[in-house]
Amino acid sequence: MLYTELWPEYCNPSYRMPPVIEVKVALEQGDYVFPVAVEKADPSAKKYLGGFRNKVNGYLYHHAASQTPVVKKELKDTSTLRTRETQTSELRTLSTQSYREYGTQMERIDVHVDTRHDRVKGVRPYVTAAEVAKHKLLNTVKIQRFWRGYVARCLAHTLRRRNHELDARDRQQRERAEEDAKQRAALEIARRANPQHAADFAILYNELDAWRHAELAKIKGSTLTADEKT
Repeated sequence: MLYTELWPEYCNPSYRMPPVIEVKVALEQGDYVFPVAVEKADPSAKKYLGGFRNKVNGYLYHHAASQTPVVKKELKDTSTLRTRETQTSELRTLSTQSYREYGTQMERIDVHVDTRHDRVKGVRPYVTAAEVAKHKLLNTVKIQRFWRGYVARCLAHTLRRRNHELDARDRQQRERAEEDAKQRAALEIARRANPQHAADFAILYNELDAWRHAELAKIKGSTLTADEKT
């Protein structure tokens, strides 16, 4: 058995397509056969149209290309594209009908039209572009005024809160200082009224000696007589 006999006829690799093939078409009057010319591509100038590689066996597979020739479209004549003839349209009459007929139905004696959901729109005054610009400017100024007022109120609230916190802190510091001074005064009075340590007695002795020196200086500086000073 030859190697080529293993391939079916439609996939035999040694098959070479002839330049002309015959195509048979079955009709009611009989079979109609006509020749079809085959344009063969140059195998050396094969275009690479992409593909993929099998990661398991490493085989490369290329995308196939069609042999049907591409017929280029003929360019249209654009010499009369922008002329008076092409820009001038002939008048014609064309009748149209709306998708929802009741939207354009008028009331008649024999037709009842439901007007419960209708909205009556009237003609409003015409507004020029200058008036629209003026309206936008006024609204912009109003929005800026509201925003600046909000920012100013936030700033004032922040300053008031900061001042309140500073006043509260100063008040607490003064109260703490007054409480500390009262505690120190009470402690000094207790040390002098009921001395228990050597330092307490030393304070009393020093104050007594200072009082004695002050009294002597007062007596010496007075205008009393010697007997009165003694």
